Amino acid sequence: MRYAHGGGFTAAQRHQRELVRLKAADLFARQIPPTVVAHRLRVSRMVCPAFFGVGFLDPGAT
Repeated sequence: MRYAHGGGFTAAQRHQRELVRLKAADLFARQIPPTVVAHRLRVSRMVCPAFFGVGFLDPGAT
C-alpha cells in the first residue's frame, strides 16, 4: 500500500516527528516567526506555515 498507516514511518520516526511538532508549537506560542522556527528546527520553510496554521496558537481552533 502506498500510504501505509503512519505514512510509512516507523514508530520511532513518528515519535521524532511529533517532538518536532511540539517544539514548533512552543516556539509559535512565543510569537517566533515561522521562518525562524524552520531554521531552529531544521525543517523546510514550506512546512512551518502548515504547522503555524493548524491551531497551535489557538487550541480551540479546528
